[in-house]
Amino acid sequence: MKVIGVCGKSGSGKSTYARKLSRDTKSLLVDVDKIVHELLEVERIRLAIAELVKVDSSFTRKELGNALFSDKQLMNAYNEMLYKEIKLVLDRLLSAAESGGVDVILDWALLPMTKYYDMCTEKHLIKKSLDDRKKSVLKRDDITEEYFQKRENNALQYDEAKFDKVIEMEFKNKGFLAGTFDPLTMGHLDIAMQARKDFDEVIIGIAINPEKRRRFDKDSMQHAILQAARDYNLDNIDCVVYPGFTGEKALELECYTLIRGSRNDTDMAYEKPIADFNKQRFGLDTVYYSPPQHLQDVSSSKIKEMMRNGQSIEGLVPKAVYELVH
Repeated sequence: MKVIGVCGKSGSGKSTYARKLSRDTKSLLVDVDKIVHELLEVERIRLAIAELVKVDSSFTRKELGNALFSDKQLMNAYNEMLYKEIKLVLDRLLSAAESGGVDVILDWALLPMTKYYDMCTEKHLIKKSLDDRKKSVLKRDDITEEYFQKRENNALQYDEAKFDKVIEMEFKNKGFLAGTFDPLTMGHLDIAMQARKDFDEVIIGIAINPEKRRRFDKDSMQHAILQAARDYNLDNIDCVVYPGFTGEKALELECYTLIRGSRNDTDMAYEKPIADFNKQRFGLDTVYYSPPQHLQDVSSSKIKEMMRNGQSIEGLVPKAVYELVH
């Protein structure tokens, strides 16, 4: 069994790199931060931590961090307590991987402090400039610069000479907006336009379901969407056509966040199980955007209904799509 350890400070792109490496090498990805998240939901562990740190057992991770970052001794005691729990999980996972002949990508910022560091056949350190990491973390974790600095002051300092690869990479933060887009509406395009302010690139994915007959040709719709992006000078919006699972295509395109539209509580009730599935199955996060009020009722189904009734759809779809459907 080959074990590749991946380390890096918060916001370095470590987990993005580890996910890509896992996919490219068809290895088991072990994300220790995810394991910690799950452990912190166990009541027995929460109560033990609350007693150690002197916080209420309903603590959030941010509240826990504030308590720990100001006391080095307390931080060490907490890490030691949690490490015992992490070991139980890791040892089972690694044993199962070894029995199955599966290679492992071990994503863990604190890896050099553990016995597992010496078990790694390769060690990769991911780097990014402090400013770039700060921008990424402030947006991702919704924290203040002061909190980021506290976290930074307590972060493990890596000895680059002890790593087989030191990788400085610029990772694009890409979002995947999936749907049938039969046809794409101004509501869809507005969501993509909102999302492009938060992502380096937004990829619109036309999902193909063989059990559903499309009204408009998928390839022609792709060309119309790309033309609409050009018409609106949206240089960081792309479009692809794909069959199969949305999550699989998103990972193939190195998109680790799904973009969805949501207008109300009813939409969110429908969306939540889908988001939970994509998180559990593919490790993908989901973010939501709402179209403006005047586009709330504009959907692909509504457009097709209006066309059947001979009503004008001008202004409800981009010009390139309007020209296609007519």
